[in-house]
Amino acid sequence: MRSLLSRQHYFSPELFATERERVFKRLWILAAIRPMVARHLDFRTLDIGGVPVIVQNFRGRIRAFANICQHRLSRIHRTEFGNRALVCPYHHWTYNETGALAGMPKNATMFQFDAAQMAQVRLKEFAVETVGGLVFVNLDEKPLPIAAQFDADLLALLASATGHMDDEYIHTRYPARFNWKTGMENIKDPLHVQCLHRDSFPDYFDTGAGLEQIPAVDHAASAWRAVDLKQTSNKWDVPIETPQAHEWYDLVENLDSKAFYRGIHLFPNVNLMVVAGTSFAVQVYNPIGPEETEMHMSVVLTRPLKPFPYKPVVLWEHLKSDMKVLQEDIDCLEALQPNFAAARSEVTHGAYEAGIMDFHAAYLDLMGRA
Repeated sequence: MRSLLSRQHYFSPELFATERERVFKRLWILAAIRPMVARHLDFRTLDIGGVPVIVQNFRGRIRAFANICQHRLSRIHRTEFGNRALVCPYHHWTYNETGALAGMPKNATMFQFDAAQMAQVRLKEFAVETVGGLVFVNLDEKPLPIAAQFDADLLALLASATGHMDDEYIHTRYPARFNWKTGMENIKDPLHVQCLHRDSFPDYFDTGAGLEQIPAVDHAASAWRAVDLKQTSNKWDVPIETPQAHEWYDLVENLDSKAFYRGIHLFPNVNLMVVAGTSFAVQVYNPIGPEETEMHMSVVLTRPLKPFPYKPVVLWEHLKSDMKVLQEDIDCLEALQPNFAAARSEVTHGAYEAGIMDFHAAYLDLMGRA
């Protein structure tokens, strides 16, 4: 089957600009995990579709604003994580928890704003939905219901599982030289795990599960498919045949997915992994440019049943293990990226890659077939 996307979808600046507007500024985008904003005034900043965004906790309520002061357009929060009020460091304009301008220094002489003028100044606010331990933000003026993007069963699964996240986490991010879509295609490709990662995944992970029951396809037929947006987010379970015992497993809550390495793919750009029902790894492929993606990786355990002082070591070892596999993906994806411009032929897919084709179809629907 020929790919539904052209090679230009992976390197064209014009198409990248279109997808920022029609995909990332319209959909619910994972902006934080709850542990990042657990306390009053905890914040996380990131760019979504080129827009700088603040996600912040105000007495237990999570809100999202544009990270742009309305005075001289400075960044209000300049670090990725922190705990402070909405005070712009440039000239100390201060905003309250609704994003309204609450004060500025020496207003009577320096700015001379009356109460009515101050009331007209506020930060741009965005819609927020919290599902378990996941915080989603939507930049659209009239956001679609989150249930139109993720089906009810998946939302219930996310709420049930990630609601058990601990408050401590480890996080890293760094740039990679590939288009974000190849990252999502990669996680929807179960065969590559047996090939690219054959020496990295533990032997007791049954990475071939389900690969022998692939429906037959007609390669001569049109590859075009009608697909519901909700169909592009799904769950993939890899059975753990003889799980390795770790002492800390008995010190944290154990979910009902303990016998699986569970991957949950969230359209457009998230891979959430629940490992042996005791920990979470969250990968986000954040587009920076048509050929550059900022990789975000967060690791968090389930809630502890009792304190254990070596939890940071467990998180660090977990991150190192995940990053070993992810680096193999990155090396491969960075090597293939130049071929989109150099190749004369389009990408060809096999029968098992139906999930990638669904991803393409939903993407093109949002792009207006562009």
